[in-house]
Amino acid sequence: MFSVTQERPYDNELQLSYPAKPKAFAAENVRRENDRLVVTFELVGYEASIRLRIADSFIGFTLESLEYKGYTSLRHKRKTEIDSAVFLQLPVRNRKRFGEWLNVMWDDEVAVNVLGTDPYARVDSTEGKSFRILQAGTVDSVKTNGVGGALIVTESRHLLDRIAKVEDEYRLPKGVASRRRKEYRNSYYEVSEVAPDEIDRHT
Repeated sequence: MFSVTQERPYDNELQLSYPAKPKAFAAENVRRENDRLVVTFELVGYEASIRLRIADSFIGFTLESLEYKGYTSLRHKRKTEIDSAVFLQLPVRNRKRFGEWLNVMWDDEVAVNVLGTDPYARVDSTEGKSFRILQAGTVDSVKTNGVGGALIVTESRHLLDRIAKVEDEYRLPKGVASRRRKEYRNSYYEVSEVAPDEIDRHT
């Protein structure tokens, strides 16, 4: 579920082991401390603290800190930079539909959704042979600490209700309320080849 990535291995020893291209380092150890998950990562000496928010409608994950601790299971390591991190990742078997804009996989029965809880989260998915990996993460050049995402698993007919709860909890724009307005279908209006004396009839 968790990983950190360097655009290339920065540690001298790792440069001898891996090519100079993006390298993801997996979680080596995960433990729960009250409402937090503490995650250490292989080979790079970093530790993440991820706060959990377990609600009836969703589970929230917030990367509160990603800190260099200076040790790995092998030996002490010098500090190197982390370019991006994944704090929520879930493989979901293919279902009838996939919605890229909401990052949701669903059919007539069940919907699985991973979405951001703030403007800084990088939410994406990767397509596999019979599944799709939904994920939420960070980019260090944008923001790392304090970035969050949410996991929703629900009956498909309740998906928008669950998303609305996430929007309320994290004070996000009211996307669900907007989608449900009768005027929603009028959001886009394209005009072409219009003369100035015809403009009034389009307003």
